[in-house]
Amino acid sequence: GSYSDAYGSTACTLCPRTTYSPLPGAQSAASCLACPKGKFSNLTGQSQCTDCFNHSYADREGSAECTACPENTISARGTSLRGHCLCKPGYTGNMFFDQNCSKCTAGLYKDTPGPSECLPCPSATYSPAIGNSDVTNCSLCPANATSSAGSTHLYACQCLPGFTGQNGSTCEACRAGTFQPETGPA
Repeated sequence: GSYSDAYGSTACTLCPRTTYSPLPGAQSAASCLACPKGKFSNLTGQSQCTDCFNHSYADREGSAECTACPENTISARGTSLRGHCLCKPGYTGNMFFDQNCSKCTAGLYKDTPGPSECLPCPSATYSPAIGNSDVTNCSLCPANATSSAGSTHLYACQCLPGFTGQNGSTCEACRAGTFQPETGPA
């Protein structure tokens, strides 16, 4: 973290902010190296640079601080590019293309970070919530009912063939001597 460029000197000079020197016995300012991308040094006399903390990045060498990732994104320690800030679960978008991360719409979920698209809640479930980050947040339709994948409301749940009831309500078996051949209310 320091050097001495004069013979017989009793003091060493500290490497400046944004640099470090891992070598003991350094003899010139050239021994102070710029912090690499993904790292920073905001103090003088450092023997190593510090990784950018989670959810931040340093995209140039010689950084005194890291830049916060955009809203609704996450990143690992030591991130060196804004594009490595990934959309949080429940959000979709791509930082490499300067897209903002937007919440998954109702009926969809996304349980992993990154640029992937939101996925539809499975059939026989629904979700009116936006920003859904787990398939378990997709609510089950009532017993003996189903819905299309990506359904957004309880009313999308319809009785299975052989059962009757209002959409989104309890479905009861058809009485003896009657039948219901299609999905839906009866």
